[in-house]
Amino acid sequence: SLKPRRSSKPEPKPKPKAEPTMSDVDAAALTAQLTPVALAVVGVGVTGALGRLYRGGVSLNALVGLLLSAATLMPVLKKLEAGDGLVLFDLHVICFASAALHLANEGIAAIKGRRKMLSGTPVQMAQFHACLQMATAGLYAIGFTAIYMNKEAHGKQHFTSNHGKAGLAALALMAANALYSPLRTLVKGRPLWSDSLHRLGGRMAFAASTVAVCLGLVSGWGMKNLGSEQAYGSAVAAGLISAYALLITKV
Repeated sequence: SLKPRRSSKPEPKPKPKAEPTMSDVDAAALTAQLTPVALAVVGVGVTGALGRLYRGGVSLNALVGLLLSAATLMPVLKKLEAGDGLVLFDLHVICFASAALHLANEGIAAIKGRRKMLSGTPVQMAQFHACLQMATAGLYAIGFTAIYMNKEAHGKQHFTSNHGKAGLAALALMAANALYSPLRTLVKGRPLWSDSLHRLGGRMAFAASTVAVCLGLVSGWGMKNLGSEQAYGSAVAAGLISAYALLITKV
């Protein structure tokens, strides 16, 4: 029997798959990746603008905190630029960098601004302070949930590092302080923002969150993504503006 004659033409080689372009990326996935960053950036910008409006001036603490927050978020933005998706740990960084470094300082500046204003009233300043603190607490809660779920997914223990313990203390103090002020206001029947216990609780929560952020900046993540110089520099700057807010400014 005759064997079938083989074709002299070489078989065409399979074409290499083209690299996916931006148009090939699923729109829903891209939206899910960009939404946390967009919310953080818009929130920081709007908060800063409102702070200037109410306060009638520029708070050095809030300005430095805004710059530190933006610098800390740069590694996350670079991941998105490279086409990498966000993970739970990135959400943790976004929330705490925005809240602890910037929003908390804006909140202190707002309540401090009621003593010397070019615009607004003391009641408006107290209300603005309350809104900022609620936004800060909300971001803390999201960031805490993200890192808790991240550790669960990787089978790691919780609150074993000094960074984790300081963050947990900050969350507990903030929750207690946030519950105390509204309850006292309801009992008295009028807004009360001049209260020594509330101020003390706020200072303790702010100090604990600053310690947690500074330890996070000089952690393995900070060294890898920011570099040792920026990590230690940011931690020192965060500590200085927090010390100024806690020890020098009168609230």
